Amino acid sequence: MTVAERAVELEEELDYLDRDEKFEWLIDRGKSLEANGTYTDADLVKGCQSKVWLQVSTNGDKVHIEGTSDALITKGIVGLLVELFDTAPTGEVKDFDFIAWLAKNEMSLSYQRMQGLAGMLQRIRMTIK
Repeated sequence: MTVAERAVELEEELDYLDRDEKFEWLIDRGKSLEANGTYTDADLVKGCQSKVWLQVSTNGDKVHIEGTSDALITKGIVGLLVELFDTAPTGEVKDFDFIAWLAKNEMSLSYQRMQGLAGMLQRIRMTIK
């Protein structure tokens, strides 16, 4: 499944939710995120107010992403990144505008969370360049 197809599936889940329900949905995404438990300080994402561990690698043309956070909403954001990008081709990940996708789905984040998200996206971009 392409990143765009994954995004459409998620959008269908979000279509009928109000703002508060969308954040509950995001928290639920984080609660269901399975972490591998082998994170180190090198995996910490700079710029995040909460602690975010993100491992990004490539295998051929495929991206592999794992991560977790100590904050529920942030962990949900990590979960969305994993759900959208893990095992996807690097070109699709490069071309997908995650911040625009959040805005399209009316999921506005606080300034601090946007700073953290920028750090996560930078980690992904730097790994797959």
